[in-house]
Amino acid sequence: MITFGYDCPHCGKKDVAFEVGGFVQRKVKSVPFDVYSILATCNYCGHGIVASLGFNEKNPADLIAIDAFRKHADWREKDSLFDLLDFDPEWLPKPPKPEVPAHLPNNIAEQLTGAEQLFLQARGDRLMIAYSGLGFRKTLEFALKLLDDNTDKNLNWRINALVKNGLLVKSMGDFAHRIRALGNDATHDDISLDELQELRLFTQLFLQYTFTLPAMIPVK
Repeated sequence: MITFGYDCPHCGKKDVAFEVGGFVQRKVKSVPFDVYSILATCNYCGHGIVASLGFNEKNPADLIAIDAFRKHADWREKDSLFDLLDFDPEWLPKPPKPEVPAHLPNNIAEQLTGAEQLFLQARGDRLMIAYSGLGFRKTLEFALKLLDDNTDKNLNWRINALVKNGLLVKSMGDFAHRIRALGNDATHDDISLDELQELRLFTQLFLQYTFTLPAMIPVK
């Protein structure tokens, strides 16, 4: 069989082993080469990725590649597909990337990126759920510190004070409290993946409203 390491776009496992399970060869009239569509599956979650390779039978180099490809078409050889064909196929879907809103202060963007990276891994590793939740809560703390530097007060007090002083509208205060509450659950490792997804959404919306949207308004 042919196996290789790849970041799974489905479960989030990093450099997990994928196994090539088969291929389909097609002659396409619109292009002067045969197209091989290859399926590989994640050994952790079982979901698949695909790649397409093209070989032009009129090209001597491609003829050599075709012969080698067909020789190993039963996948019983131990060679890696990448070594065999001497190039990297483009596997789809691609692994997701951290979602970081524009116009965030650097320290907040860095904190959010870390939480996002842990979130992407949490789909395949439950241990990452709590760590990611803590990261989103820490992101909120960094954001509130820019709005009010009363760091000697607890997060609950600071959110209420920001709303009372008009620095946060009530709806954003409610968002912040929800992030705080879910973040507290993460501290005690008492948070589910669904709740983590909710925590992520509230954090993203809070940051977009507080930093991204105001920065997009033209200065007169």
